[in-house]
Formats: sequence, structure tokens, C-alpha cells
Amino acid sequence: KMMQSLRQWLPALFVQPVPPTPMSTTGLAFALGRAAAAPTADKRKQWQEIAEAIRQQTLRVGSRTPLGLPAWVTSDVVSGGFASGSAAGGALLAWERELGEKLKPCGFEGPVSRGALNEFFLSPDGVALLCDALDSRRFQVLLPEEAALLMVVQLQRRGCDVGHILEEIIPHFASLRFYPRLLDLPRPEAPPGAVSA
Repeated sequence: KMMQSLRQWLPALFVQPVPPTPMSTTGLAFALGRAAAAPTADKRKQWQEIAEAIRQQTLRVGSRTPLGLPAWVTSDVVSGGFASGSAAGGALLAWERELGEKLKPCGFEGPVSRGALNEFFLSPDGVALLCDALDSRRFQVLLPEEAALLMVVQLQRRGCDVGHILEEIIPHFASLRFYPRLLDLPRPEAPPGAVSA
């Protein structure tokens, strides 16, 4: 079965050759081997997508910015240290779709998309929601990017200029999530010594 999978992917090495750098050649061979030995269909598909991204040169093995995104973007990393995409990017999560629907009475308009949600949180209604979430501790941040608009709001409340932050993140509004998950109940208090918002 492993040989059959390798035979399927071996021609891919020669369709569009990857520049012959040791890092990309080794990375492609590693990804193809992992795809062939993957224990589940989902893992096999993930490794095949990584191999294809290396072959198409949209994933640069060994680079600090392997996906062509800024270095500050959190990558979704699989075993072997391969970035498989942005952790804060990709398809909308179920909670993001639900958030868009919940925000309709608060002034959110149009179809739910990551770009539209990011833009909403810069509107007066969105800023008010983020301020309320900060003050009541009703938010969850799992990735650094998800705290970006919370920090913009908090810095603005303290009179700081946030233009440079917005200049950096706005070009990525369509693809990355810069807002937190809003919770119905407050987060538990932070333990002593922990940093809190």
C-alpha cells in the first residue's frame, strides 16, 4: 500500500521540478514519505497538501516565513516542523459563522466572512463590543493574532496611536482572524503572577 501511494506521488516530482535545493528536495521527499505512511485518510491528505505546496513553491521549507506571510503570523505546524497553513487562517470556524449571525442585531451586515468580521470590530459598534468583552473578561484568545483588535481597542482607550498596528494587519483582514471568540460568561480569574488584560 505504501509503495502504491509513493508511485502515485512520484510523478509529481517531475511535473514541475522544485528548485534543486537540499532543503526543498529533502522536504518534498519527507512529506511524500509521511503521506505514504499516514495512518488515516485525513493525515494522508494533509501531508499530500504539504507535498503539493512544496512542489508548487507556495511552501518554502526552512524559511522563517514558509507560507509567504509575515513572520509574526502563527503557523499551523505538523510533525517534522512543517508549516501547513496559518493557524488563524483557513476556512471559517463554526464559532466564527455563529459570531457573524449573533452580531447581526449589533450592526453586522452582509455575508459572514473573516474580512467582514475584522472590519466590523473596527466600527463603533464593534469597538463597543470589544470594550465590553475586555471589561467583563468575556473573550477567549487561543492564538496571538486573535488578540490584535482587543489590543488595538485597549491601546486606543489609553490614548496610544495604533495606526502602525492597523497598517500591518489590515492587509491580512480577508485571510486572518484578528478578533477573539466572544464568550457568554467571563473567563476565570488569572492565577497569581499571571499577566492579565
